[in-house]
Amino acid sequence: MKSHLLACTCLLLSALDLSAQWVQKASGTSVALFDLYFPNRDTGYVVGQDGVILRSFDVGESWSALSFPTSAGLNAVHFLNGHEGWVASDSGLYHTMDAGDSWTLEPSLSRDGWYDIEFSDANTGFVSGEDGKIARTADRGQTWTILSTPLVRKLASLSFPSAQVGYATGVGYNWQFLKTTDGGLNWVMDTIRPIGNICSLEAVFFTSETRGFIGGWYIATFVGTDDGGVSWSDLATAGPVDLYSIHFPDSLHGFACGWHSTFCRSQDGGDTWSQDTIPGFTGNLYAVRFLDAQTGFVVGDMGAIFKSSGSTAIHIPPRATDMKVFPNPLANGTVLHWETLSACTGLMEIVDMQGACVHRKTISGVQGSVDLTDVPSGQYVIQLMENGKLLHREILLINR
Repeated sequence: MKSHLLACTCLLLSALDLSAQWVQKASGTSVALFDLYFPNRDTGYVVGQDGVILRSFDVGESWSALSFPTSAGLNAVHFLNGHEGWVASDSGLYHTMDAGDSWTLEPSLSRDGWYDIEFSDANTGFVSGEDGKIARTADRGQTWTILSTPLVRKLASLSFPSAQVGYATGVGYNWQFLKTTDGGLNWVMDTIRPIGNICSLEAVFFTSETRGFIGGWYIATFVGTDDGGVSWSDLATAGPVDLYSIHFPDSLHGFACGWHSTFCRSQDGGDTWSQDTIPGFTGNLYAVRFLDAQTGFVVGDMGAIFKSSGSTAIHIPPRATDMKVFPNPLANGTVLHWETLSACTGLMEIVDMQGACVHRKTISGVQGSVDLTDVPSGQYVIQLMENGKLLHREILLINR
């Protein structure tokens, strides 16, 4: 990633989680739910195990089950508009022209497993499947062509930031991924890290042709690139994250989810990420999708559908007993001092209550100071790293 991303992620907001207010919505099922898609703000679809497919017409407030012609697992759903859509399943690719009321099996494709669907424009679409297969359509799904790729296992996820450039990731590929620069006609293989231990790269999302993110599991992985996959950097979170899904509704706001209720959020285009969990839920989260910066959904084990209410509040953990800051409050002053029990090396950050970093400096030693002359009055948190441990204290600044 770019140099300032590396600096920002050293400390990020691991102590300050911008936590959405999550509300669980009744799904009427207890099976695992794997994917969701909203063709418009009101209408959404969720798919999962045992042929379960759900539909909502009220921005995800309520969900009803639809009939589906197979009891196989439904892995991904994608709609082109309010009535035409596709479902990738363990038994083939299915198509609807009536908003999901009826479905037909695509006869030209095998009845093997298909795992993700992505359209790069109104007519050109892709589905990824077993044995490194990618099927491509250039006529809105009337015909499909199987493309050969250098990989030979399950391809789990696709991302097309433009009509020409796309990326694909899969399971058990030793850090390998695919990229196309000619609209999906040809795919080349590259690696995130030197081939070694197996890592399942389950999630991929690119916000532009060059800037993107990949997440995985088995070996916890969350990486980003700013040069189209030529180089990758680890993204810092509060702890290791095993990820299944990444989504950006716009270029600034990013979301990711995965094992054991893990949920990550970025408000600066992916430079920094906060990490949290869904309160009261311990299962895996398999897909995340946000309609805008505030309203979004995650789905997962045990029929779980959670909706973000859009309100955010910063959570301040208990005070660190091994760090002092003074004076606090800082009234009519400009310099804040800090002391720790052992040496700190890295970054010191001042973060506001919306989670934005307002001041940052490199530090080294057991004490130091920071000039906050240009920082507006308000409530903030100071955070710094001591021997790999993140320390944080709430401060009050009154500048007149």
